[in-house]
Amino acid sequence: MKEKIQKLELNNIEKNLFNDFDIEELKEIFPDYDKNKVEYNYYELINKLSLEKITNTYQFFRPNKYYDEIQLCSSRIFKPYSKLDIKNVKNEIEKNKMKVFNFKLFYLRKDIIADIFSLLSTNLNKLEYFSMNFISDIGEDEIIYPSLHQVFFAYVEISYIYIASKNKATIKDKYYTNIIKLYTKWKKRYLEELKREKEAKEEAKQKSNTRKETEKLL
Repeated sequence: MKEKIQKLELNNIEKNLFNDFDIEELKEIFPDYDKNKVEYNYYELINKLSLEKITNTYQFFRPNKYYDEIQLCSSRIFKPYSKLDIKNVKNEIEKNKMKVFNFKLFYLRKDIIADIFSLLSTNLNKLEYFSMNFISDIGEDEIIYPSLHQVFFAYVEISYIYIASKNKATIKDKYYTNIIKLYTKWKKRYLEELKREKEAKEEAKQKSNTRKETEKLL
């Protein structure tokens, strides 16, 4: 998912691909969306990962939550005991421990993935409130923009498919409208700055070449 969006951005660095953040625009940008919805489904993509990879990333954001469960499950590299493993153990206490381990391992995956989506939703709600301050002119985006625009772009772009898949091609009942407005506003500014920077470099290059040609004639 991240790689697909980054590739799009690199191939279209001088224009804004994401404007409407709705299902129609999503299908235009990703023509294979209807045929390969699983590839664009955040839940399915996360669920395909090994629990070890999921917990490594999860602990970066929430190091203390599910700490004991993660330590327990990592002791077996997140591998459940097979039915045969359990059957071959004669000690009932040990057998029950193995069953408890499998139970905790199963629910650890479900709980962490659910919490990841809760975290995504919470962060987007916070970002919506943050964006509202600048869209309504409460905040001073001239001060905030230089230091935060790249982080803002990165988070919104990585969340694009999640947001767009929830929105129909109508303004009514659209999710995260302030995020969308601020993103398009800041992206427009960024692209204008990028254009001016490119033009300035080209002008400087032309002046340098002209100077070199003049020096050759002297």
